Amino acid sequence: MMKSVFVMAAPGGDTWTPAMLKNRHPRPQLAVVPVERVNPPPPTDYSQEINRLAERVAELEKLLENKEVRGSARATIITKSVAVKHRLTVNDIKGPFRRKEIVEARHEAFYRLRTETTMSYPAIGRFLGGKDHTTVLNGVSKHARANGLPIPGRPHVG
Repeated sequence: MMKSVFVMAAPGGDTWTPAMLKNRHPRPQLAVVPVERVNPPPPTDYSQEINRLAERVAELEKLLENKEVRGSARATIITKSVAVKHRLTVNDIKGPFRRKEIVEARHEAFYRLRTETTMSYPAIGRFLGGKDHTTVLNGVSKHARANGLPIPGRPHVG
């Protein structure tokens, strides 16, 4: 017996689960579709996806080697690179989310923006979704301590 689920369908044939319905169409219709169509099975071989992500990170890192890329363009490339590396979106990093993997990626973005650009802590906070400069400072120090890196702006005492 095939499992089915109730979903909302637009007149054009697009289907949405109730969770995806926020402000999509004024009058959706109810439809029954196979579960596989709503939730496709996850891929069994992740090597292609991992290779694709590694290639994307390499492309972004190569862009950073160009010294003429400055300012917000450089900051955007760094943020995208961190997001791709951690399999997140830029909006996850810029958003208010507090899941461990998102926070760790955000701290890495804070650190890289501080060390690879001339942005100040308040500027980094504004760029990454309106965070306070003390949040950025804390994230930079946590990332540095967790990975054995020097904290930017402080002399390294060996």
